[in-house]
Amino acid sequence: MRETLIRFIKMEEDEIFECGDGAAAVDLFMEHRPDWVLMDIRMEETNGIDATAKIIAGDPNARVIIVTDYGDKFFRRAAEKAGAIGFITKENLSEINSIVRRAK
Repeated sequence: MRETLIRFIKMEEDEIFECGDGAAAVDLFMEHRPDWVLMDIRMEETNGIDATAKIIAGDPNARVIIVTDYGDKFFRRAAEKAGAIGFITKENLSEINSIVRRAK
């Protein structure tokens, strides 16, 4: 799925960092401070909701979009509470562009 996302969003000038673990995502964010974070919910060690909350706690201006297979209201509310600015399901990847445009 990460490879699909990279192909979908990659532009020539983009630098993309990727990992499969929420704790590593927090560390990568704090080190590189990217413009955007695309975060799954189901991850090893630290899940994406908790990782999002940690990123936002470290940088309230961070922009995290949850990209997941779990589209139910519980996860949407948890993502919003954690500070994510967007929540999309993996079958609706085209929504990433509209979320990015709205946040600019």
